[in-house]
Amino acid sequence: MRTPGQLPIGINPAELTDNEEAEKDIGKYPGPSEISLRGNRERQFNQLTKYHVMNPKNQLMKKMFLLLVLVASMLGAMAQTKSDPKQSVCPGTEPYLITPDDPANTFLWSIVGGTDGVDWTISSPTTVGTDIVWSSPATPQTYIVTFKELVPSTGCYEEVSLEVIVNPLPVLLITDPVAVCSPVTINLEDAAVTAGSTLPTGTTLSYWTDAAGTTALATPAAVTVSGTYYIKAETAEGCSAIKAVNVIINETLALVITDPAGACSPGTVNLEDAAVTAGSTLPTGTTLSYWTDAAGTTALATPVAVAASGTYYIKAETAEGCSAIKAVNVIINPAPILVITNPAAVCVPGPVNLEDAAVTAGSTLPAGTTLSYWTDAAGTIPLPNPSAVTTAGTYYIKATVLLTSECSDIKAVEVTLNPLPATSPIYHN
Repeated sequence: MRTPGQLPIGINPAELTDNEEAEKDIGKYPGPSEISLRGNRERQFNQLTKYHVMNPKNQLMKKMFLLLVLVASMLGAMAQTKSDPKQSVCPGTEPYLITPDDPANTFLWSIVGGTDGVDWTISSPTTVGTDIVWSSPATPQTYIVTFKELVPSTGCYEEVSLEVIVNPLPVLLITDPVAVCSPVTINLEDAAVTAGSTLPTGTTLSYWTDAAGTTALATPAAVTVSGTYYIKAETAEGCSAIKAVNVIINETLALVITDPAGACSPGTVNLEDAAVTAGSTLPTGTTLSYWTDAAGTTALATPVAVAASGTYYIKAETAEGCSAIKAVNVIINPAPILVITNPAAVCVPGPVNLEDAAVTAGSTLPAGTTLSYWTDAAGTIPLPNPSAVTTAGTYYIKATVLLTSECSDIKAVEVTLNPLPATSPIYHN
């Protein structure tokens, strides 16, 4: 049994030929076996026989090479030298395949470096093809993968080795961003989203709408729609990890305020009246609250019966915490307060002047108040000549002020016309 790489006994190195002459003889013998590396990195490289003719020196080298061709052809062996190709892979399953010299031979895959079952696992160590499952290292690790082909009848064997560099996967940690309220957007490029990740130098992040990473997310820095998106971290060596990130953009609300009609003191205004917020877009579960300040820190005690003029605030808040606050204006107009002093009784035929200031002296009449005179308490039948009433009875004076609303007060006034004595005529005897 020959140790791979040794010169056969009896070959004098001084007799080796040059490289060109040696290569001419390659085609006279069976072609070399090959090891095929499929997956992310596909490579093929030739057996020992090919390598050993790279720098032949003389005729003896040619003889040695021809002998090695025969030996290698028989064994399907591969060289194990420092010039073997290197394979750079990412963690995961990689398939490896040898084309053996004789399928009846015995085969064995082995790995130098790391620990079986921890750093790597060979799925079928005694077949010509096997999968090797590479674990993700903390830093790039180099392993030597060796394939051994043994002729059972002779005990002769040959080995081929491949240097494999396993690069680490990026460790991608995702923290879902805090939910926002429309029209606010979410920035998936914010460092907080991937905080805690282990990303080797040169790692790039990309953003996708699907788990396969085939459809790019157009604006990852300003996502406007709720949903599940995907962030992919890829190292300079092509190793990648992709993970989901959840975006929640809560439904917007539109608060529309219509100022209520003014009231007359001592009347009040009901801010909870549906007419005040009519036209608003309020998602199911929205609550309304009422405040005396724009910051919404001091609650309005009685929003159903506001008795003082001023600016108040209505806040709409969804079940998800999205809110809007808007001002509402309340006007409580001062109402006239009539004080009536019945005019002094007069004798028929009068008249009595109800427009005399003494009749309403002591009343509270806001600027702009007008007085009107009526024959009925509802104020529907006007008194024709209130400054010269000639018929006794009960009449009505109405004080009206028109501000943002009509405020009025109506009170009765009594007119007394005393009859004259029924004195007989003067008779003369």
